[in-house]
Amino acid sequence: MKTELGIIIATTESRKESLLHTVTHLIKHIHDSFTLYIYNDAGPPLLPSLSKLLTSQKRSKIHLVLLNDQKEISTTKVGCGGSRYHLFEKAKMNNTYVLSLDDDMQITPNWFETMKEAFQQFPDHSVFTGVLKHPDNSIQAAGANFTAQEGKLRRIPNKTWEDKHHLADWGPLGYLVLCRQALQPPIKIPPLYVHEDAAFLLELRQKGIVGKEQTVVVTDAVAIHRALPVRSSNLRQPQKMAEAKQYIKRTYGLSIL
Repeated sequence: MKTELGIIIATTESRKESLLHTVTHLIKHIHDSFTLYIYNDAGPPLLPSLSKLLTSQKRSKIHLVLLNDQKEISTTKVGCGGSRYHLFEKAKMNNTYVLSLDDDMQITPNWFETMKEAFQQFPDHSVFTGVLKHPDNSIQAAGANFTAQEGKLRRIPNKTWEDKHHLADWGPLGYLVLCRQALQPPIKIPPLYVHEDAAFLLELRQKGIVGKEQTVVVTDAVAIHRALPVRSSNLRQPQKMAEAKQYIKRTYGLSIL
């Protein structure tokens, strides 16, 4: 089923309530039809809860694509990067715009309408993000810039702006809209357990899709990051961290800080 907007969400262990909260905000604030792609990273089945939520909201034009709910892809965890890899492969050819969202991010009213205005104003750009705020309304990030000095890649979050739109190097992969050239068949999110965010930026740079200051930050498109603790098994396993760093060094010639 082809829809204008596809939303991909990688889940993390023990955060089902956060996922449902995030989906509730999508239902509430996006009035157009959309396709929701969710990867269950080797957790308990999510279909009963998600089906109940969608039915209760009477949104028949939201299409749910739930991957690995029966462990048909992997019986072990693949991490956010592995999850996003599978989700993006499903979504990229079936949607005009793909929003990559963490399971603890909540969009706010008029989010999609505001983004669509930016898509029209920046027809030659393929990557968009918005402003990310903490629940207390303080700014977490409004895009980010990257520096590469002495072979080391460093992220510098941007927290200030003057205009309705500004350009940055990247946004968090947990709150990023991809379209146009970024949805070409050869484009893939590296299936790393961690650090897939930086690796995907470098992948798009290598293919000439994004360069310095080519991500559009839409400052009126706000998401709230309700950061929740996760088990160390979800993210910071030393072996997985080392594997990701080795991949980035081998593939792109950079170390990440």
